[in-house]
Amino acid sequence: MDRHQARNNIKTLLQGKTPRKALSLGEAKARLRAADPGINISRSLHDLNRGKVKAAGTALAIETAAVVTIPYLQPLLTRVVLGLFTGRKLNR
Repeated sequence: MDRHQARNNIKTLLQGKTPRKALSLGEAKARLRAADPGINISRSLHDLNRGKVKAAGTALAIETAAVVTIPYLQPLLTRVVLGLFTGRKLNR
């Protein structure tokens, strides 16, 4: 850790917040797999990198409609639907 990062961590702690550790790409992928190994958005990301936005959106829509993904998204979908009926904003 360099001085700049250490200084930012101390400032964050003094404000009563938890400092965030910058993750490497490998660590981020490992955390995503641990959260839900059934979700695979690599096809969408690959299409986005190639500039195919429509294909990326289609691949993402198919992946989020998959049987494995629906239980993972259920709490969010439930809050959105309840928010539509009650007129309240989505809170995390």
